[in-house]
Amino acid sequence: MKNKIKLRPFSATDIKRLAELANNKNIWDNLRDAMPHPYSG
Repeated sequence: MKNKIKLRPFSATDIKRLAELANNKNIWDNLRDAMPHPYSG
């Protein structure tokens, strides 16, 4: 199996990308019960 996913704890370097993803309405549509939109983290 070539395609593997490795999960790791969040780090401080993830903050900017996480905020970008959190502000994506397509992602929010699937998380709307737990995350505000627009996200201003």
